[in-house]
Amino acid sequence: MAAVVIVVVAAYLLKAAGIDINNLGGNTHNNSGGKASTSAKADFDHYVMALSWSPTFCDSNKSGHQEQCAPERDYAFIVHGLWPQYDRGGWPADCAGKNAPRVPDNVINSVRDIMPSKGLIIHEWKKHGTCSGNDPAGYYRDVRTAYDRITIPPAYVELTQPLKVTGAKVRAAFKQSNPGLNDDAIELTCDNRLREVRICMDKSLDFRSCAKPKTKCKNKEMLMLPSR
Repeated sequence: MAAVVIVVVAAYLLKAAGIDINNLGGNTHNNSGGKASTSAKADFDHYVMALSWSPTFCDSNKSGHQEQCAPERDYAFIVHGLWPQYDRGGWPADCAGKNAPRVPDNVINSVRDIMPSKGLIIHEWKKHGTCSGNDPAGYYRDVRTAYDRITIPPAYVELTQPLKVTGAKVRAAFKQSNPGLNDDAIELTCDNRLREVRICMDKSLDFRSCAKPKTKCKNKEMLMLPSR
């Protein structure tokens, strides 16, 4: 009886302290919706490098975003982000919460040619970079390295006329320009236009298969708006 009383009292004290006795020693990952988690830094399995087709983004966001979308800007593929991912699905996000370190100006300037928006650079650091295990400088060094390991197909570097493509053709072009890049390492997003090409990479920033490859847009015909 004394042992039972001790257990009951202990449980009461833990509850009063705000500790969930049903979760002691358990996994604190929250996979609800497969998206947000405040997991420990670097607790992830692989990366996705998201390359945005800038003309589609700018056509959809006609007001604002002048750093990227002003008339004199003629970007083609730009970096949307380098995103830590879980093999089981989903991803960590906002790992530092409101305590995310500031991104220094020199770090921002170091990637402005491939991420032509200060707001985007800061947002991506807070949401994704803080989960990488790096400081801002280290995270954006990895962004640069990942981008430099991907060769953009020559036909997409400077597009002067609208181009009709299928998802399969875009995948084939990226595979041809990037030896070792397999079909299951490439994902696309689209509506009636190509929006993004997403490439899965391991923590060493080498190509790898996506954990749960998606075939969205694979056989769909879509438009690539001109970059000039």
